[in-house]
Amino acid sequence: MSEEEIKQFSPFEQRVLAAFAELRVEMNNLRVEMNNRFDETNNRIDALDGRLTALEDKVDARLRETRPIWENVLTRVKLIDAKLDVLGKDLIEVRAETDLLKQRLPPAA
Repeated sequence: MSEEEIKQFSPFEQRVLAAFAELRVEMNNLRVEMNNRFDETNNRIDALDGRLTALEDKVDARLRETRPIWENVLTRVKLIDAKLDVLGKDLIEVRAETDLLKQRLPPAA
């Protein structure tokens, strides 16, 4: 609206229009501020996403490095477990044979 058109309004109407104009300016300032904050937030999220991706890549690389080691350890543990089973069975067998031999021996005088 032009100045001449505004002068045709009553003082109350002029104050209302002025208040609306101030609100429009404030709303525009808020919109600009919110857009800036959203941009900052997006930049932070992008930075975090980059850091997270780098961290995931490091973890994957470490897993690739250590997986063969752990597979080897697991194989060895299984082998040791199997050997202990055999050793345990042998020990039981030796004890049984020892008990049989003790029964055959004459009592000590």
